[in-house]
Amino acid sequence: MGVNYSEIQELLQQRADYQARLNLIPYDGGRIRGVPVTIGGSTYVPPIRIESVVVERIDEIRLQEKDAVDIAIEL
Repeated sequence: MGVNYSEIQELLQQRADYQARLNLIPYDGGRIRGVPVTIGGSTYVPPIRIESVVVERIDEIRLQEKDAVDIAIEL
């Protein structure tokens, strides 16, 4: 099972929300990380994001009056 790129393009045109986009992904990719990670060779530990804040920001970006390519780049 792969990603259907025509469905993705359609969702971008419709400015679909976060959940609709996640439903296209046949595996667990694309989800907001909820567990700590480390970066090899570094002491830096990236912060865990709050999903509601991330989804709110995604919505702000996707509802901008820009062309779909510019929105995709910003996302």
